[in-house]
Amino acid sequence: MTTATYLVEVDWLGSGAFTGTSDNITANVLSASWEYGRDYASQLVGRSIAGRLTLRAKDLSGTYNSFNSTGPIYGSILPARKVKVSVDGTVEWAGFLDRIMPSPDPKSLNTVQIDAYGPL
Repeated sequence: MTTATYLVEVDWLGSGAFTGTSDNITANVLSASWEYGRDYASQLVGRSIAGRLTLRAKDLSGTYNSFNSTGPIYGSILPARKVKVSVDGTVEWAGFLDRIMPSPDPKSLNTVQIDAYGPL
């Protein structure tokens, strides 16, 4: 039985290289779902659809909180940062960060939802 290896990365520095120390967020990802976009207009409504990625990630130390001035990516949590998901070395989804929504929970695990949109 073969097991797939996933890699989820966000280019927090905006360099395009995904080489920053916090760019690999795979270890924090609890769940991920993505849809591919459609580059042709729908016959019903006449609009194309962008790809979408939704991640749920652990945020135990407030790393993804834009107000956490002691966090490793403070000042770099900005919209339009590149995001990609690779499976066994092949990029399956790529796009740009749209928003990060923290879900603090004093009784349980602090999480964050990361939304990104991709090209058509």
